[in-house]
Amino acid sequence: ALILLPLIFGSYLFQVESIEKAQRLKKALSHTVLIAGTALGLLLLVFEMHALTGKCDFSEGPWQLWSGFQSFLEMRDLDHGNVFMGTYHDNGSVLYFPTLFLSKTPVLILALVLGGFALAEHRQRFKSYWRLFLIPGVYLLISLVSGINSGYRHMTPILPFLWILGAWSLCELAQRANWGRLLSAVIPLLLFLEVAPAHPHYLPFTNHAWGGRDSAHKIAVNAASDWGQDLTTLALYLLQDPPEEPIHLAYFGRTNPRHLGIESVCRPCGGLGYQCPPRQPQTDCASGAKLLAISAACLEGDARKPGNTSGRDECYAWLRNQKPHKVLGGSILIFKDLERAP
Repeated sequence: ALILLPLIFGSYLFQVESIEKAQRLKKALSHTVLIAGTALGLLLLVFEMHALTGKCDFSEGPWQLWSGFQSFLEMRDLDHGNVFMGTYHDNGSVLYFPTLFLSKTPVLILALVLGGFALAEHRQRFKSYWRLFLIPGVYLLISLVSGINSGYRHMTPILPFLWILGAWSLCELAQRANWGRLLSAVIPLLLFLEVAPAHPHYLPFTNHAWGGRDSAHKIAVNAASDWGQDLTTLALYLLQDPPEEPIHLAYFGRTNPRHLGIESVCRPCGGLGYQCPPRQPQTDCASGAKLLAISAACLEGDARKPGNTSGRDECYAWLRNQKPHKVLGGSILIFKDLERAP
């Protein structure tokens, strides 16, 4: 939002020449203030929800909002190294967001967005409406050089503009003879068939050109594919195939596995992973196990706290090249009959 507001203001200053400069400035100021006020009001409402339910005073909302902004500034200044494509990057990688776009976008949308530029009419339309893509283009450029590789969700402001490009391609196909109309009708159906199987595991979605959902952790973990969302999937898996003894579990999340009926021997998972309770059975990273369930972020060594400059956690480096017995939901890997690491 901090990036988009000045871009929105600037975009109004480049409107058609028939509008006087004074009018442009007035319109730019009024619309930017309106957008900023609406966004701030909605954020404040989130913080005031507890006051609306009688759990605190309304005066605490603005203070919490200010504290949240200060926390954002503190987090922004910390080291944000991450594991990407199997390699640790101290200051992020400029290839992070382009790679996630290519891997997490359905193949058919990729074909429409990128392939459309092969059509002369599509290129001409893009030239006519290039101002429409100025804001998302600058936003993308800032994101690439920021070094903050923290999940594909940060690209959501530019995705609608990519969908517009895809829709233009679809329109061009529909206008090209009878086969174009047929193809433009079939593509949405094929797109539905491509994305529907992702339910309910949306976060680790990866198109088949990059190996599908089970390969998501090989590209990027943490906020890109593993936020600990598959603990319930693990619980259902264990109900269907009950183990003879408590499993070993290295989990990237906050929920106590026992709340879902999962009895386990707890293994470490970096600073952001589930911290083993003192009274629960525990073991180290190298122990053997009849059945080990491990979150992708733990396995890839990307469960570090922001600001930790120690680099990639190599606790489970010995396990990364072994093929898992099963991948649950794209984020929890199952290994069976493991011997102790060398």
